Amino acid sequence: SQAGLSVTPLISSAIEGSTSLLDALDRRSMNVTSVGTGAAAAPAQVLQLVRNGDFSSGSAYWSLQHPWIVDTSLQCARVSGSYTSLSASIWQDVSIPAGLQKATLSFYYYLYASVPGLVDSMALVASIWQGGKPVWSTTVVWNQNTNPLEGTLSQSIPASLLSSGPATLNFTLYLDTKKEDTKKEVE
Repeated sequence: SQAGLSVTPLISSAIEGSTSLLDALDRRSMNVTSVGTGAAAAPAQVLQLVRNGDFSSGSAYWSLQHPWIVDTSLQCARVSGSYTSLSASIWQDVSIPAGLQKATLSFYYYLYASVPGLVDSMALVASIWQGGKPVWSTTVVWNQNTNPLEGTLSQSIPASLLSSGPATLNFTLYLDTKKEDTKKEVE
């Protein structure tokens, strides 16, 4: 028997049909409202921290751990193949501005197991790292009763958790299959 899953967590709204999209807001996957400090404070402005969130420029600005790939025809990053277990990430370095007032991460996800009874667990973890440590994370958890699991996640990130300067936006896919001798297919 084969088990499968399809993960398309980074895609733009440029796709036709009902295929799943991460960054459904099209280039607004991580917005930050920043304000100036001091007596002559500048008005609040919305900044886009994620570059190439719709993959219109292929894998530019993104680092991909095998088996993540960028599908340029769909403008998405995805995982496909046969695995008994998997932990793989895709990430991008961003710069958190000084005076951060509000941060929101929004993305569309799609998790699918072609033979759900053979998949033990599957999860997509979105996290922000600073100084070599995770400072924020959220998890989308798949189960056999919600196959496929798809939707839009939009979460505010407490500004108090983020320091100005470099940060990494990371997505990690975790997959474990029921203990058998055969590999499970991911698509």
